Amino acid sequence: MGRWMVLATIIHEFAHHNGAPITGGDTSAEEAVYHCGLGTSDEYYGGEDDPSTPYDPSVGG
Repeated sequence: MGRWMVLATIIHEFAHHNGAPITGGDTSAEEAVYHCGLGTSDEYYGGEDDPSTPYDPSVGG
């Protein structure tokens, strides 16, 4: 899981580098991890964390 968390962090930070706000309740940097295939649709749309993925819907915002 460690390597996937590193990848998720890099994707998240690239999203900030490309304009995703750091503050203000915007979750686009967190959503980038899901949109890159590192989370499930249940996590993204339902808000329920799946510990087998690096995406965590409770992070951000």
